[in-house]
Amino acid sequence: MDQRVRDEADRAAACLLAGGVVLLPTDTVYGLAVHPDHDEAITRLFAMKGRPRSVNLPVMISSRDDIVALGGVVSRAAELLLESKYVPGALTLAVGAQPERLAPWLRGRVEFAVRMPDDERLLAIMRKTGPLLVTSANLHATQVRESVPEILQSL
Repeated sequence: MDQRVRDEADRAAACLLAGGVVLLPTDTVYGLAVHPDHDEAITRLFAMKGRPRSVNLPVMISSRDDIVALGGVVSRAAELLLESKYVPGALTLAVGAQPERLAPWLRGRVEFAVRMPDDERLLAIMRKTGPLLVTSANLHATQVRESVPEILQSL
């Protein structure tokens, strides 16, 4: 990873850790990311997207160990998918939750969705922040925008 990319990752991580919302590329589309320890950032993200709070946000992880650390259950089926050619990458997995072990910001869920990106920049960010809440950078239930100018105009 070159110095410019490292600097971008450092700036994004600092923003997330300070409670900001970050626009970043993912394996599939541009996404909006927030750090799960910042309730205000999560509220801002839902408002930006016009997304109902009843529609949970998926979790971006950097390793299989993150699932367990968050209180998720790695079933045999999930293990096979995590070991497949699709992970890391664009595959989102729904994993069961162990209520007594769930991270505070996941409490109340019986499952949660995780994705491990195949993107060194995102992984570099998460090495500094830990798991993130990430969703597509478009208004809820609307067409996904493919360029940063389109995204900025729509949100």
